[in-house]
This record gives sequence, C-alpha cells and structure tokens, in this order.
Amino acid sequence: MARGLRRVATIAGVMFLVVLCVAALLVALGSWWFAPDAGVAAQYPLVPSEVDFDGDGVDDYTDLLDGARAEAEAAPAYDSGYYEGGATRPKTAVPAPIPFGAPSLQRATI
Repeated sequence: MARGLRRVATIAGVMFLVVLCVAALLVALGSWWFAPDAGVAAQYPLVPSEVDFDGDGVDDYTDLLDGARAEAEAAPAYDSGYYEGGATRPKTAVPAPIPFGAPSLQRATI
C-alpha cells in the first residue's frame, strides 16, 4: 500500500514539475512574442486625436489611457458593497454612478 502511494506521489510530483516548466516557458515566450516591434511602430505611427476637451495639450484618448494606467498602478482596494447615493468609503475603488456625457473627464474626488 505504501509503495503504491509513493508511486502516485512521485508521478504527481513529476507532473507538477512538468506543468511548472511549461508555464515558465510560456511566460518567457509570451514576453518575447508580444514585445513591441520597431518595424510595426514605424509602419503604424501613433496618431493622436485632435480633441482636447480639457485644453491641457494632451489629446483625450491619451488622457484616458494615462488615467487608467495611474489608477491601475495605484492598486486600489475594491469593495463590493452598495452605498446609498453613490458615495463610497475613502480609499476604495467602488465607482459612483456617473451620468452619460459627464461634462468633465477629470476624476472626481469624494
């Protein structure tokens, strides 16, 4: 009985190591495969939008992308609670309802 258990544990360990090696290989290949290509960047240059609603000299699409990156880098703590009136607890990332076509792209502070 112990011999059978030892064999199962050995097979499970080998399978775990194989899966771990394959995962590491996929991560390494993925970072290489999806690396930016200078030829593609030259062929398809970045064309900024002509719209700059807030007048800061940065087009609106870049403003939105920069804001999303900053929010993701801040690593906010998410809270799934519901708060009457749309208010949230401080330092949480539960979005309050924003009406469609809100007049400002700037982030509101609560």
